[in-house]
Amino acid sequence: SKISDKLRYHPKCWEPETKKNQKAMLAVFTGADGVAVTMHRTYLDADGGKLPIESPKKILPALKKMSGGAVRLFPIEGGTLGIAEGIETALAASEDVNIPVWAALSSTLLESFEVPKGVKQLVIFADHDGNYAGQKAAFVLANRVAIKGISAIVHIPEVPGDDWLDVFVGRSVKIPE
Repeated sequence: SKISDKLRYHPKCWEPETKKNQKAMLAVFTGADGVAVTMHRTYLDADGGKLPIESPKKILPALKKMSGGAVRLFPIEGGTLGIAEGIETALAASEDVNIPVWAALSSTLLESFEVPKGVKQLVIFADHDGNYAGQKAAFVLANRVAIKGISAIVHIPEVPGDDWLDVFVGRSVKIPE
């Protein structure tokens, strides 16, 4: 399995909700120009799952607008790049299809993602949201890059509510008709 060298673990990262140091996964979010914009923190419980608080994922104040950027988890190899919303979703998708996948962090940021030079095919791993936010963002992005002559492929999990991490780990639960 691939591990991104862009992720870091910190055993004692300040968490404002609990007002205590907590374990955290850290990731640098870079702008479309590749320059660091902010730090994304995912606070972890003792087993490595998300800390059971209201917002286990937090972003430090950004140095500039985040639109267009992503957490660049893997170097681009060849002309194909994947993009997903969440970090864990991007890691699962990358493991599953064996291409580099970056994380936009949200549907809004996915929609505004700027494809780096040299990418000829963008594979978009959308979340299957009940309100269609993930799907809309994926198709707006696909449309924007297709107009520029870049091949765009959108993948949406079959089960409503799922993202590609759910699919990868087999947590999908079929909802009875």
